[in-house]
Amino acid sequence: MFLHFALSILVLFSLVSLYITHRMSSHFRPGYVVRVAAFLDNNASNPTNSNPEGGMVYNRGTFDLETWSCELKTAQGATMVWEDYGNQCNMEVAGRIIMIPFVIIAFLLAALAIAQMIGCRRDPETGARMKSEDVGLEMGKFNAV
Repeated sequence: MFLHFALSILVLFSLVSLYITHRMSSHFRPGYVVRVAAFLDNNASNPTNSNPEGGMVYNRGTFDLETWSCELKTAQGATMVWEDYGNQCNMEVAGRIIMIPFVIIAFLLAALAIAQMIGCRRDPETGARMKSEDVGLEMGKFNAV
């Protein structure tokens, strides 16, 4: 019972973690690359003028593979790999959605384990759990034939 309950909590935390990571993910901005490249081209002759964004790299934020692959599957500069990004996007979305049945099954197993623990038969005199053979013997006493 404890293992089923711990598993259900672990799967729930995994689902929440995936959802939060997806919601907090930074987004692909195609204008960023164009803007930084234009800035670097305009100021190539003046080495004292530094780039305020630290160069043409995405090095800030949280990056989620699902968010980026879904945003890049229709990006204008990546037409050669739209199919690959589309497939990756579909796999990432399916991976997040499949966690929902896992959570439901894990909680149902935990509930079943708790119900079995609470509903098992006990000896009326001692209160100890009865084995299946003992239950059969006890039930035989009520046979009025």
